[in-house]
Amino acid sequence: MRLLFALMTLVTITSCNQNKSNKSNLTHLNDSDISDNKDIFGTWTMCAVSDSSTITQMNVCPTITFDSAGTGYVQKGIVITENFVWTLKKNDFKIETRNRISSPTFRDNRYYAYLTRQKDTTNLLLRHNNQSYYLTRLLRR
Repeated sequence: MRLLFALMTLVTITSCNQNKSNKSNLTHLNDSDISDNKDIFGTWTMCAVSDSSTITQMNVCPTITFDSAGTGYVQKGIVITENFVWTLKKNDFKIETRNRISSPTFRDNRYYAYLTRQKDTTNLLLRHNNQSYYLTRLLRR
């Protein structure tokens, strides 16, 4: 678990170019904090995924959008490549791809959702077995 947290922190620091002074601003959200879907609504950037042995940092980061109607999409550049429906109950995050494609971004249907906040960003970790997806969203001021 510490390795997973360390990887998530490394990805966040690398992708957001945060300085050391922001480490003290890290806030973990517990189950009751993320049971309200408003923390998920919006567009996220996904620049890293990992399996049990490797973490892959992407050169071109797709954006993932979750809307309030329980639908969403994956966008690469200006092209929407996937549509999906989603639900969140506490830490149980379910995603079902609507269009049939050979390599969907989210390969499994159920994930454990883990949110953290820093001064200027919110991070979302979606994990299923050994597969993890790291999403980041800048906070609006």
